[in-house]
Amino acid sequence: VRVVPNQVFWDENFAWESYMNLILALILGLMVSVIFYFMEASFLAEKKEAHANEKIRALIESAPVAIYAIDTDGVVQDFWNEAAEKMLGWKQEEVLGNFMPHVEGEWADHFHGLMQKTLTDGNIRNKEIIRNRKDGTPIHLRLNVGRIVRDRANNPLMLAILEDITKEKEYQEQLENSVREKEVLLSEIHHRVKNNLAIIAGLIELQNNEIEDQRLQDILYETQNRIYSISGVHELLYNTDSFTDITFEEYAVKLVDRIQRMFQKNDQKVNIEYDFGSILFNINQAIPLGLLLNELVTNSFKHAFKDVEQGKIEIFFSQNANTIHVKYKDNGQGFDDKVFLQSKTLGITLIKTLIDQLGADYRISTENGFYFTFTFEIESGKANKGSASNL
Repeated sequence: VRVVPNQVFWDENFAWESYMNLILALILGLMVSVIFYFMEASFLAEKKEAHANEKIRALIESAPVAIYAIDTDGVVQDFWNEAAEKMLGWKQEEVLGNFMPHVEGEWADHFHGLMQKTLTDGNIRNKEIIRNRKDGTPIHLRLNVGRIVRDRANNPLMLAILEDITKEKEYQEQLENSVREKEVLLSEIHHRVKNNLAIIAGLIELQNNEIEDQRLQDILYETQNRIYSISGVHELLYNTDSFTDITFEEYAVKLVDRIQRMFQKNDQKVNIEYDFGSILFNINQAIPLGLLLNELVTNSFKHAFKDVEQGKIEIFFSQNANTIHVKYKDNGQGFDDKVFLQSKTLGITLIKTLIDQLGADYRISTENGFYFTFTFEIESGKANKGSASNL
């Protein structure tokens, strides 16, 4: 519409131009608003990111462990916290933009290999290392390194964390030295006990050579065997790496063989079958169990095969969880059960006492020879009492 004094005209060109100007103004205003909105959002995001970065830096600077950032060439970038300065001796201004000063020689090559693996799979690597401080003193460190950030040029960066474990290592070394000293001491104790018992057995042997009474000789032989039963455990402990548990099989085979050589007569045929399994016993159970085995085998040789053409002894050990099952059997002439229950002889008394010491439940049968079974709970590694405390 065009207005002229005293006249009104409709101008289509003018109307269309006005509408276009209005639309352009609206679009321009909207664009300016959007631009300002995104500028403000970007500013707030940057401010928020900067605030978050400040918090992260504050945490890194106050951390009790050394933390620093490195690029793929090992050049320290961006930060080297106060703990790193105290731990390693180099100031931040000395290391920023330079290769890590505490990594040198062959470790520099090793670093590149470690870095490549970390970049490839993204996994955090951890390793215990020894490095030198700025003053040349060695320091034990626990290193953790991982790919976690990128710099503004979008280059990968690595975050390295070092923990000083020098005191921990020194304490560990002291403990290891202490353990070694105790192992040597325990080994020497077992060695001396074994030697002293051997001396006692030797004295009994010398005394026995002067005795003509066969009954008295047999008593002294039995005493010798009991001493050797105890000595054998100490010998095995002396020759093993463990001072808590021993493999009973090695000891028991030697023990049975010794008794057979000592008591089997030339005209007597006795076959011994055994399976001791690969069972571990501590010294508190190995000694009474060895003495018990000694008494059983000795009694069989002494009393069971007088009128038996072919003697046989069977000894079988088995383990079910913590329960030990022992079966002992000979094909001798047998005897009345009441004899075992009421006998006051030293051998039977020892068997009963040793069974009680092991805390074992037993069953006995004297039909078709002597059959003795007992079960007890294993106490691996325990040594609270002396091995003969209940004897």
